[in-house]
Amino acid sequence: MRRAARIAARQRRITPRHRRLSVLDDAKGITAVGAVVNVGLGCCKVGAGSTLGSPALIADGAHSLSDVLTDVVAYWSYAAARLPPDADHPFGHGKFEAGGSAVVGGALVAAGAGAAHHAAGSVFEPAEALELYAVATCGSVALVSVVAKEWLFRRTRAVGEALRSDVLVANAFHHRSDAWSSVAALAGIAGGHGLGVAIADPVAGVVVGGAVAYQGAKIARDAARELLDETLDGQRVARLERAVAAAVPRCDFSLRARKAGPGVLVDLRLGVEKGLSASAAHQIGEHAKVALGREARAMGLGLADVAVHLDPGDRQESGATDDLGALPDELERRIRAVALGCDRVRAVSHVVLSYEGDAIAAKVDVVLPDALTIGEAHAVAYGVRRALLRRVPEITGVDIDCELDEARPPPPTRRRRRYARRPW
Repeated sequence: MRRAARIAARQRRITPRHRRLSVLDDAKGITAVGAVVNVGLGCCKVGAGSTLGSPALIADGAHSLSDVLTDVVAYWSYAAARLPPDADHPFGHGKFEAGGSAVVGGALVAAGAGAAHHAAGSVFEPAEALELYAVATCGSVALVSVVAKEWLFRRTRAVGEALRSDVLVANAFHHRSDAWSSVAALAGIAGGHGLGVAIADPVAGVVVGGAVAYQGAKIARDAARELLDETLDGQRVARLERAVAAAVPRCDFSLRARKAGPGVLVDLRLGVEKGLSASAAHQIGEHAKVALGREARAMGLGLADVAVHLDPGDRQESGATDDLGALPDELERRIRAVALGCDRVRAVSHVVLSYEGDAIAAKVDVVLPDALTIGEAHAVAYGVRRALLRRVPEITGVDIDCELDEARPPPPTRRRRRYARRPW
């Protein structure tokens, strides 16, 4: 019990920076292990294949050595993608991860094409059959590679999914492609030198190189889609839309989402009810953002940024007219000046403008003397309305509300004097 309490207290003391360093250590650890394994396996495969004359094993070894570069790129892009936003990257550094995935895919294409070309040159000049010890040596190296690379694939994918890193997952499938290429190399060695079908080994090398290049092309294609801001797949976008619809059921909306490294960038347009205040509309947008964040986490994605655009029900349509007229602050200044110029208007407390297509309506609160009768106040409001419609032609409708001037303190009331009751 005491040990559990000490562990819980130590976990509570972990700061966000320490947690980030721990996460980076996880990625760095699995990447370092992968690099060491790739160097060892690559050297063994290339050495054994060159000495014993196995094109398939040489192709597999070149693939393993290329993994060292991709391991370095994967870790660098992973660390760079999780840097906080700065002045040069206000939306974060998520695209660094897509760039790293593109480099990993390009390296795979290059390595696969080179290995296939090397093996294809030996198709018409197959090597002589190997001795039994050579076949056993090549087969053992390929088998060890299959086991090691499959273990690396599982560990790297687990870390990548836990950290929501596409580049680590891509690197994991890079390990898996190396395992499959080792299987093909093992089959080529067994068929070409164990069963006497000499052409099987170089053909297996061509197949290995083609499979590697195909896997790299797929990774590079996905990275290019992310770099070109291609939208998320339809199922994920539909889930995000359902989350927004459940959070703000009475609002029309449109949603666009694109991936940026470990996170998602969302553009959300919300149509709010006519007449809502800015703070109320902002609160509706906050509800939608919280719902998007929860749904993104449920899908295993991070929400990098949400840009919410609020469209009131009576909004000015974009492109409805080439001349939008004066800005709202300029119109408000002119409306105040005209209203203050009218007789018996002491102040203008509020001016609210609303847009509906090309029409602009104004709601004006004027302050009148408290000694006016209701009929006199109605006449003043009528005069203010006529003056505004005549002298401010941009507005098409005016609503005048009258307020009493309460700045003057009310007259003092006479308090009734109380006399103490005399005992006699």
